[in-house]
Amino acid sequence: MMRQKKYTIILTSNTATSPKKISVSQKQLSIGFIIFVILTVSFVSFLTDYFQLNVDQWKLHSLKKENQQLEKKFVYVERSFKELENKVQQLTDFSRKLKLITTISTRSPQLNTGYGKVSFDSQILALSQNNPQRQLASYKKPQKNNRKIDVTPTEMSNEIEIRIEQLKEANQLIKQDVWQLYSDLLKKQEFLNNTPSILPTRGWVSSTYGYRNETVFVDHQPQFHKGLDIATRRGEPVVSTADGKVVYAGYDEFGYGNLLVIDHGYNLKTYYAHLSEIKVEKGSFVNRGQEIASVGNTGKSTGPHLHYEIRIFDQSVNPENYIVDDFH
Repeated sequence: MMRQKKYTIILTSNTATSPKKISVSQKQLSIGFIIFVILTVSFVSFLTDYFQLNVDQWKLHSLKKENQQLEKKFVYVERSFKELENKVQQLTDFSRKLKLITTISTRSPQLNTGYGKVSFDSQILALSQNNPQRQLASYKKPQKNNRKIDVTPTEMSNEIEIRIEQLKEANQLIKQDVWQLYSDLLKKQEFLNNTPSILPTRGWVSSTYGYRNETVFVDHQPQFHKGLDIATRRGEPVVSTADGKVVYAGYDEFGYGNLLVIDHGYNLKTYYAHLSEIKVEKGSFVNRGQEIASVGNTGKSTGPHLHYEIRIFDQSVNPENYIVDDFH
């Protein structure tokens, strides 16, 4: 049996009289070295875990802080979007008001000026192309936790702030467009109010605008009828078909009998003939739908009826183009 090798460790001291000797076998030395390595590795591992834990805690603290900031941003987003929604609702209500200030049906008549027909509908439609709801349609409210976020909370919060500012700018532009629409419509309101758009009296049409066989005037020769004859009982109310000023109220010697002429501005006038009674005076202002006279049979007339004319630049036009209500 081989004898085991031993190592001697000599310890000396300044005060000791003789050195101390410690004998260690090779096996004991190997075991001691292994224990030392294990302790060293354990200590290093402990230090590594300790520092990693501190780093994780710092990251967690930082993440919590960012999450708190992000939650505050979301609260701000909710409040901002609520304000924007309220503003959009106000704009919607305001646009509804714009539709009411025209005061007539959307089935607007066409104005035959001799230079072509101008539809009021097309003018208003051109103004209403700036639809506030349509302009905001592309802006959608962001949803929480619906998808994986590939950016940091800070980047997201910055993006949200930018988005809100864009929404505010868009809302301001829409508001300016609506106010411009309102201003334009106010300018057109007088024009719309002063344009004939309703029947002047109740009854049935006995003679339309255009050529006809006129037995009263010239020996059965075709004559051009400049207006619209509405047959009804004597005394039936006659109303103004638009706002305007009475420029003639009296008896006409050329066949119209009791005649009422209203000037609506824009070189447009309406004529109401064969009246039994005139209820407004020359120089007075009247509104659409206001009673101005009564149906009669004065002048060159074969029976009670209203002769109704519209003239632009003193040239007659077809009154049917200026009746918004269903034509009877």
